[in-house]
Amino acid sequence: MPRLSVSDLASRLALDYRAVMGLSREVLGSVRPVSAFVPARELTASEAEAGRASAYLVEYRFPHLVGRGTTATSALAAFDLYAGGNYPYSPPGVWILSRPTPWSPHVHSAAGTVCIGPAWERASGQMLLAQLVVHVARLINFDEPGAATSAGHWNASAVHYWRSALGGGPYLRDLQYPRLPVEVTHGVSDGASVFRAAEAFSAEDARFAFRPLGGVP
Repeated sequence: MPRLSVSDLASRLALDYRAVMGLSREVLGSVRPVSAFVPARELTASEAEAGRASAYLVEYRFPHLVGRGTTATSALAAFDLYAGGNYPYSPPGVWILSRPTPWSPHVHSAAGTVCIGPAWERASGQMLLAQLVVHVARLINFDEPGAATSAGHWNASAVHYWRSALGGGPYLRDLQYPRLPVEVTHGVSDGASVFRAAEAFSAEDARFAFRPLGGVP
């Protein structure tokens, strides 16, 4: 697997910062670049522009299920770009910090870990953090076109609800997802056409992504 040089990695991280901060905010609250060191702290814009942002806290603000018939209006997610050890070729780690966790086939109810599927690795470094942020919004909203028969899941009851009550469709059918800033991404896909659910995963996979940032509220 290739590895970026120090300068190229800094350039990629700066691009990720500009793209994710330029996402439209219909369903997003705060988006904060933070240091991955303990204790974590929010980075300044100049630090992030210099390619030092390797982790983010992203607040999703839209009604979503946290149980059968129970909803919440916000969820806080952490994205650790260095979790796989070789960004951008290895996938970031993603987990939900807020409780209760979204009731989703791809969110581990105890650890909060989010399974993002195999598309990041298949993209060989060409996916942006901003696309992943959009993808996680879709997972929280049960919005995975063509994946309703997927065998892999962490939450069997959520999968059953998805198939029986939602017909394999999203919970909020008219939800407006964040749009990528064209001036930064030059028309790169928003993620709907590139991400798919994992074919199979288990609680063992939680060990990969569940590495909370110390001191994060």
